[in-house]
Amino acid sequence: MTPLSQVVLSLGSNVPARHEMLMAGLVWLREHGLEGMRCSTLYTTPALHPGKPEYMNAVVAGSIALQRDVLNAALKRYEATCGRNDDMRCRGLVPIDIDIVMWNGAVLRNQDFQQQFFQIGWTQINNSHDATH
Repeated sequence: MTPLSQVVLSLGSNVPARHEMLMAGLVWLREHGLEGMRCSTLYTTPALHPGKPEYMNAVVAGSIALQRDVLNAALKRYEATCGRNDDMRCRGLVPIDIDIVMWNGAVLRNQDFQQQFFQIGWTQINNSHDATH
């Protein structure tokens, strides 16, 4: 049995149905073993590249009984089933992006960790977690 690992994920979408894409992503995470899920609100941030649609984002924390590489591979497969492909990349559209930003307290994606699109949700999760303890 794989021990539970603590994970913090960044979710984002910039397609017209971005709210629905994020909500479906949250359901998928729960159905695929993310336990004790704490989620920020859904919020919008400007695109990192000028001229692209704004993003809707969320940050989710929880525990999962998967190895990091197994979880990451599952996330990338899920993104592909949601339409994330080369054509969409060329058009600057992201149906859904789910990245592992932190694993067992270690920051894996420092560039994402420092961005506004992550820090807004991360701050919300930390503040709500502190309020419950």
